[in-house]
Amino acid sequence: MSEIVGAILAGGRGSRMGKVGELHPKALLPVANRPAIAHHFDLLRRLGVTRVFVVVGHQADALVAAVEGMDLGDLQVTFVDQGDAKGSAHALGCLRGRIGGPLLLMLGDYLLDCDQPERMLARLEGGSGGAIAVKKEADPELVRQACMVDVAEDGRVRGIIEKPVAPRSDLKGCGFYGFQPEIFDAVARTPRTALRDEYELTVAIEIYLRLGLPFFAEQIIGWDANLTRPRDLLDCNLRWLSRLGADNLVAETASVHARLSLRHTVVGEGANLSGEGRLEEVLVFPDAASKVTSDISRTIIIGNGRVSCAGP
Repeated sequence: MSEIVGAILAGGRGSRMGKVGELHPKALLPVANRPAIAHHFDLLRRLGVTRVFVVVGHQADALVAAVEGMDLGDLQVTFVDQGDAKGSAHALGCLRGRIGGPLLLMLGDYLLDCDQPERMLARLEGGSGGAIAVKKEADPELVRQACMVDVAEDGRVRGIIEKPVAPRSDLKGCGFYGFQPEIFDAVARTPRTALRDEYELTVAIEIYLRLGLPFFAEQIIGWDANLTRPRDLLDCNLRWLSRLGADNLVAETASVHARLSLRHTVVGEGANLSGEGRLEEVLVFPDAASKVTSDISRTIIIGNGRVSCAGP
């Protein structure tokens, strides 16, 4: 089998992130005191990938500088600028001519806990198969917010629908795919959608299916987080705390006043928290500064300001 390379789509603007998205590219949002994209690199290295293409766009310079400052071991990273943001399929299409064999694709704003990711590799063996990582989702609203995957009894994908109004399946796509290079033929034939006037990856996958290549759903996702809104980022960090078995996570270079009480809180590198009170379910960005004069909960502290994540 040809070498399997990795690809990460990391050019999204994150308009629904508000101030958080304005200040940071989504792939650099902190998750357990590491940029989101670092977790993607971890998974790809675990699968033996040594070459990764990262498609950049919004705040590309900041993302490139951050990645170049990481200890990536023997992982070789190549950056490709998407230019005008025209959707996920358009971003993938920017890699046409650069990848000539099978690839593992990850969406830069999806975080996931993946059990047996090697099953994705197995589907790529022989040069003809492919796969999408899915999760059985109990909440139909979360399927409506993402994409629904229709699967036959043998595990083959029959169809995929972006943001379905009435999901017919509880299998949700989770932003992790294995493709053969024919995906670029499908991308080239992908029209803009009426949904967002963009070139959507889900539409490209529908065309990929019509090429007749075997494409399977792999139910290997324990939990996932689509980093769409500030509360998604906060909840992702809280899930990671639970995964680590930790009540709090405070970076070594952070300064936290002795009279501050922390519970289920992540404090980033270089952050400075003064005052007194209680922080519960709070994410503090790296280098953020705040004087706490009362109890704070369900909040992101970023720069010198705060973003509330209260409510549903």
